[in-house]
Amino acid sequence: MQCWEKDGGTWLQYYDESMQPSGARRQIPDGGTLMDIDERGMVIENGPADLYWMDTAGARHSGSIDGGTPPLQNRRQLIGGGFDTSQGVLYPDATELSPRPAWLSSRDKLPLVFVRSSRAYAVPSFVSSTRCQKQIELLLPDGTSCGAIETSEADDCPDGGAPMVGARGTVLEVSPLNSYDGETRTIQYRVFPQFLE
Repeated sequence: MQCWEKDGGTWLQYYDESMQPSGARRQIPDGGTLMDIDERGMVIENGPADLYWMDTAGARHSGSIDGGTPPLQNRRQLIGGGFDTSQGVLYPDATELSPRPAWLSSRDKLPLVFVRSSRAYAVPSFVSSTRCQKQIELLLPDGTSCGAIETSEADDCPDGGAPMVGARGTVLEVSPLNSYDGETRTIQYRVFPQFLE
């Protein structure tokens, strides 16, 4: 979590699953701010002029990161650390972007949700242009597809969006009931607890 204090700069505080502080509060040096945190807990610090990797103790771990212009657009965390961006992949502790593998480029701007205790990605999306066929593809960390779970609704289904996947593998999707009586909108959800755990 990133916090600010009046005239005190920016600092970083980590919390455990029960929202209790799990370590000391650390000042982000030189007036920098937090840009993102990867799966390892390493921070991308947006310093006054450059980006840097920073550890949980507040120490910089790299020279300046060349993250493109504007830097690290459309970031998605990767299993094992680092980020996929629209400009390339920033591997853990790297200072420059690498070319994106085809499996990431072909799933550009789709969510990569960690499931199976961070051993796989769930990638929810639509199968058809009508938005009535939806899928959740499962991928290994190297991008190997393990298959997809598909759902299909009637051709006149309401636009409920792609399925949503939570961190512990729970799947949520809007079901076909989506009515509005002039005052109240009724939306029904399907919930599949820990479906992809």
